[in-house]
Amino acid sequence: MQDNEEILLLREDVNRCNDRMKTMELEQRRIMDEIQQLRARSSDEGTRARLDELDRRVSALDAARASDRQAIVDQLSGNVAKMMGSGTATSKTAPKKAATSASDTGYEHIVKDGETLSTIASAYKVKPSAIIEANDLKNPDVLRKGQKLFIPQQ
Repeated sequence: MQDNEEILLLREDVNRCNDRMKTMELEQRRIMDEIQQLRARSSDEGTRARLDELDRRVSALDAARASDRQAIVDQLSGNVAKMMGSGTATSKTAPKKAATSASDTGYEHIVKDGETLSTIASAYKVKPSAIIEANDLKNPDVLRKGQKLFIPQQ
């Protein structure tokens, strides 16, 4: 029952984040439209320079928002992955054989019956190739129930 409650809480968090992002996107579009209208009506060089500065600031905020969105997705993905594994997904550092991978932190996942590399990669929001590389998998199409996989954080 606790897993269901955690899932509901995560869904609420996701919904709140999505609503906040939508509100921010709408406000950003409104501001960008207003900047474009002012730019079209203005012939003063000082005003145009100020509008260009505002445009740069909005672009910087957009980049920050995208970064925040990715951080939220990564955190929620990790929480969901932990819940999917019923305690089998734990934060780990890369094993020695995976030291050449791009990331040296991630999760340990224990393969359950019927899981595929694609479903595992999707749950953790990573590319299957990252899991293949991090675990030096010779035949990624064959996973065994109970097999431990290192899932790199991206």
